[in-house]
Amino acid sequence: MKKLSYLLSICLIFFIPIKTAAEETIESPETSSTVASSQTTTESTNETTDETTEATTNSSQSSGSSSEEATNESVDTLESEELPRMERSATTYSEVTVPEGYHLYAITNYASFKSAMADTTYKKKYLLLQTDIVYGYVNLAIDTLTFNADTIIDGGGTDGTHQYGMFFGYTSNDANFNTSTLLKVSSANLNITFRNLSFGSNAYPNSTTAGLVYPYTNGSSFAANLNLTIENVNYTISGNGAVPFNGYYGTGSTITFKGTNSFISSSTGNYGREFASGFRWIIFDAASTNYIKVMSNPNGEDAVFRGESEKGPIDVSLNQNAQVTIDNGKNDLFASSIATLNVGENAQFHYKTINGGGLRGTSYMNSGIRNVSDGGPTTLNVGKNAEVLFENNKSVSTSWSLKGNTVVNADDPKRILFSKTNAGTNLFTGGTMTFNRKDADAFRKGQINTLINGATEAANPKLLDINQSASYTENNTANQVTLLYQPTAKVASVSATTKVAPKQSDLILGESLIPTPTDRTLQETTYKVATADLVADQNPNSESSQAAIEMASGNTLKANQSLTGQTQFTINQLVAQTYYLYTKIKDQITLTASGRTFTVGTTSNWLSTTQTVEPGIFVQLPVQAAFTSPMTGAFKSTSYDAINLGNTPILVSATALTDSTNNQFKLVDQLTNNSSFEATLNLELAASYNAQKELVSLTNIDTRKGVTLQPFSETGSKGSFTLKGDYSGPLSGVKSSNYLLQFSIQAAN
Repeated sequence: MKKLSYLLSICLIFFIPIKTAAEETIESPETSSTVASSQTTTESTNETTDETTEATTNSSQSSGSSSEEATNESVDTLESEELPRMERSATTYSEVTVPEGYHLYAITNYASFKSAMADTTYKKKYLLLQTDIVYGYVNLAIDTLTFNADTIIDGGGTDGTHQYGMFFGYTSNDANFNTSTLLKVSSANLNITFRNLSFGSNAYPNSTTAGLVYPYTNGSSFAANLNLTIENVNYTISGNGAVPFNGYYGTGSTITFKGTNSFISSSTGNYGREFASGFRWIIFDAASTNYIKVMSNPNGEDAVFRGESEKGPIDVSLNQNAQVTIDNGKNDLFASSIATLNVGENAQFHYKTINGGGLRGTSYMNSGIRNVSDGGPTTLNVGKNAEVLFENNKSVSTSWSLKGNTVVNADDPKRILFSKTNAGTNLFTGGTMTFNRKDADAFRKGQINTLINGATEAANPKLLDINQSASYTENNTANQVTLLYQPTAKVASVSATTKVAPKQSDLILGESLIPTPTDRTLQETTYKVATADLVADQNPNSESSQAAIEMASGNTLKANQSLTGQTQFTINQLVAQTYYLYTKIKDQITLTASGRTFTVGTTSNWLSTTQTVEPGIFVQLPVQAAFTSPMTGAFKSTSYDAINLGNTPILVSATALTDSTNNQFKLVDQLTNNSSFEATLNLELAASYNAQKELVSLTNIDTRKGVTLQPFSETGSKGSFTLKGDYSGPLSGVKSSNYLLQFSIQAAN
């Protein structure tokens, strides 16, 4: 019997593009805020150091040699001294640039310094020191000089690299002239700058309580409105009179610190007072670095900063990136009617009480007005990423006194800390400290923790949402030694990428994960992945939404995984669609305060994002199919597999059949009695999903007929096709034909 042979070549046509990967980084919006300080001039009064502007004495001056770069010279009277002047047109002296409008004086000794100070020719004077000078006590007497114009005193020398000294000439340790005025202003609205200077040395250890410049007229308060600038000054006074700034008689005055400054008043004797007294505003300029140490504590002189005219308010401000470190051997930070501390963005204010002259049992934030009030109100405005540390390391001090009450306005700071060394009693006494959260970052909370004595991990977390507050008194800080405010962790951004290939459909989370802040250790990362949105309302950070995400589990999730540290997480065999992603982190930081090392952890909000796994169409079909018939009549080929290797459902259907030119029999719709070398040919499509089966005539193809194959990760991803029909004969040898069968493979609706 003759046998017919048929060879069928198959062409696959894909109607949608294949996408294999997608990547997207989702970021939560950042809020930014700054702390602005208000400077409303308020005249107040306070007590002063009464002062003799010029004095003489018959006591002998003790001389000494300096181990530093100081000149110890005898100074003659100045009647015959010619005023040292340079041409007005000169604006530079070697490497020193003189500001526009200033007249330059070359200072080579005290005589030239005094002459330049006395000159009234110019309204703006630039005194450039080219050596150390000894001033204030000359020829066995106080020699007070007065600023009569805007003046810059620069100790940088002709090349601008020096820090020449201005040394008070009285070197004895008997406290004579302790309150004398060395330099003063008696006119309003002057601008005075001390730049690149050093004060104090081993040979010249003293200063006076009048400070570097003293606003003084006739012993009455006046509106001095002095603008004093301190830039790159090193002040080290180990002897008497260690008071850098005293503005008792001059209201409306400001000190501005620039560059790098150090002020050390190291004596614990009875002749040192505040670091700054009487000034209304104290400003530490942007990016300046400042160190302050005060040790002496005369009766009633307990504070680092005393208010305007020693009775009024005071504002201390740190501009952006400024750094201020204070070691206070006295007792208190402020002594004023109202005190305000503004700490700007990225600034650092580190304040410690240390053992020194102050021996009171509590350390005040603001001790108030001397002999008038016991304590005064204090406001701390702390800006974005600013760090404020208050460490009470004085062994005799048992707590922070809040008499007058303290308000802390926290505008997304790095941290705010209060601690104490002494383990007895309470952390706070005498008033209330209220924390007000002022930032608008809905993606995090403000967290307050306290540390009990002996513990190594801060506990009792209090979480503050936007505009919420929390108060602490002696009642809820019993046996506590530390209180810490800091924002909780936040997922600033997390990456989500996809990889799609034959039999692969992956979602990779956390290849890039950015937590904030960055100075903490990431302890744990938790991912949840869902096919439907878990957010309960339009706000993913609302309490209800966060609770819904937290509670979601089981079949509602495609993944729920907690990983140690920062570890990426991959979910495999996902169907192409949009997924809802939720990421949460836990962090921890180790801190040391007042001699204790402890840890504190925070937990972020769930960050809600989405990621689409793009469809990828990959199908396994044979490239050739064949059937044979050894006789006339019905025939049927073997079954051929059609397998979906992609991540999305597909519809498989036939679209066209093309004859070859050399075919030896003809395909017809239906055989007739007289048919010769004709055959019918049908395509039977089948799929296990929903038991599908379709029969398609290949001579009159209905393209609507097809079967659906599920994604490779699902059951029902496999189908089959079979070729079947009838052959008319006659049987007269092998008859062969070739056909090109085209399939349509597209995403199923």
